Amino acid sequence: MVNAQPQIFNLDATVSADENQTILLDTNIDLVDAELDALNSGNGRYEGATLLLQRSTGAHADDVFGFDAVALAAAGFTITGLPPNLSTAGAPDIATTIDGLAFGAGGRMAIEFGADATSALVDALVRCITYRNTSNTPPEQPVPRRLMPTLA
Repeated sequence: MVNAQPQIFNLDATVSADENQTILLDTNIDLVDAELDALNSGNGRYEGATLLLQRSTGAHADDVFGFDAVALAAAGFTITGLPPNLSTAGAPDIATTIDGLAFGAGGRMAIEFGADATSALVDALVRCITYRNTSNTPPEQPVPRRLMPTLA
């Protein structure tokens, strides 16, 4: 099998938010890695893969990433410990945030997937990611901020 580049599908092109407003980034995003998705009898195994979120121009201190508690609960996830560990009842080792104890403070968030991270659980988890810009001094003209999700 060829080592193909991971892909991100159904990523919404534009998401709008005012300063200090927390929003869900994307509720239908799909992460696809042909090699990882083929493992575990086709259910996927993302153990050791890392998802990095930051602006396309690099991390910016006003950007904060996190998780929506309602979306996490609806998807069956729980958060425990520091750094935060994400799990479900039947899968105790799905992911850990490894960059920033405050859920992605400092303009970026890295999520390292654990042994129980199947394709479906990874997709469900990334659909719970939130974004907030903490600036209290917005520019006079709206500035588009492009986020660059990277799966490695």
